Amino acid sequence: MRRPAAWSSSYRRPECAPPTRPAARAAEIMSPAAWRTTAKLSLTQLFAWGVLYYTFAVCMPFMHAELGWSEARLSLGFSLALLLSGLAAPQVGGWIDRRGSRGVMVGGVLVGSLGVAVWSVSQSLPQYLAAWALIGVAMATTLYEPAFATVIHTHPGESRRA
Repeated sequence: MRRPAAWSSSYRRPECAPPTRPAARAAEIMSPAAWRTTAKLSLTQLFAWGVLYYTFAVCMPFMHAELGWSEARLSLGFSLALLLSGLAAPQVGGWIDRRGSRGVMVGGVLVGSLGVAVWSVSQSLPQYLAAWALIGVAMATTLYEPAFATVIHTHPGESRRA
């Protein structure tokens, strides 16, 4: 049986270019304006995901203890937010295409702040669901999709390479 060429002692790996440092490549690819946009979007995403998405899991045991509601009832609000976020996404995408993302994302932050404020004082199911409806709209206007659209609209030539 003949051994594959890769097993042969005369086999030599093809020469490769020396690896470049990722930071050096990123500096060549992105302009200073792109770095500023990326830094702003990174902070926006950090806070938006932390407040609008992950806070629910942290607060759920406390809400269960204080309000006496079941986990299913509490999860209904979060599910409503996800549903409304998905339903609002095409409309939000159209707004971003027509007017840019800055106003949409700032509006989303304001709506999200209002939703979290209503959530913090809600004592009845209708109040709770209204808060999560606001948070759902805020999710559609502040999470990944608007951020990606911002990168593409702001730096169309650089967004694919980065």
